[in-house]
This record gives sequence, C-alpha cells and structure tokens, in this order.
Amino acid sequence: RVRGNPWNMTVLVVAGSNRGVTHQVAQVIAESLGTRDIEVTLGGSSDLDRVAEFEAIIIGSEAESGKWPAATGDLCRRYADALIQQQVWLFSAPVEENSAIRGEVEVPELLAALAARDHKYFPTSDADEVMTWTSLIADELEGNS
Repeated sequence: RVRGNPWNMTVLVVAGSNRGVTHQVAQVIAESLGTRDIEVTLGGSSDLDRVAEFEAIIIGSEAESGKWPAATGDLCRRYADALIQQQVWLFSAPVEENSAIRGEVEVPELLAALAARDHKYFPTSDADEVMTWTSLIADELEGNS
C-alpha cells in the first residue's frame, strides 16, 4: 500500500494471476500510481469484495487471442454491479507458456459490461509502456478528484 495523497484517491489493482507478465504489469501499475501520490492496493480477486472502498479499479488478466479466461470473466460479471459504480480500467497480458488457460470471454464484452474506460494489451512487462498508460489513468483520476 502506498499512502500520502492529499485528495485521498484510492485505487485497487487486481491481477488475475500472481505470476508472469500479468502480475509484473500489475506491480508496475501500482508502483507508478504510487509515484503520483495515489493510494494503491495491489490485491487479489478476493479484494473485489471491497470495491466500494476505492475510487478506481484496474483489473488485469492473461489473455489468449484477445479473450480472458472464463474464471476471470465470471469474476468480473459477479462484481459488475459494484464495478460499474467505479472508474474501471482493464489490461491484458499474454498467457504464460505451457499454461492450461484458455481464452473464452471477449474483452469488448467485459469493457461494455463494466463500463470500463479503457483496455490495454501489454505483450511484455515493458515498464515504460506500462508507465505511459498508467500516467494517463493518473491524469484522468486527478482531473476527476
């Protein structure tokens, strides 16, 4: 958790995987937002129970052919009523090699269901690319605070 912002902007970053590119991207997002004095919680899917505690939620998942795994899609749908009340961004990263994960849920469908502001695909955990996207999110959050 990164603390200390004067307007108390809070963001939950949830990665659908605790390893690989998805997790690495989530870590860079959390660190990058923290440098903007935004209070960040890097959490797991169970933290979606606390969606109302945050001004914004960023959810990431492994993706295969532009589709998220059914489990992650189901999770988003389960919390859709709460998520739609918040500012939501989505990101995807490649499925890990030798992974049994199969993409089943279309990302545009989730974007619409959650009224998400944007989706970004990160082929690698390139910090500069992630920080550029995160900076746009921070700018938007600061403009809305």
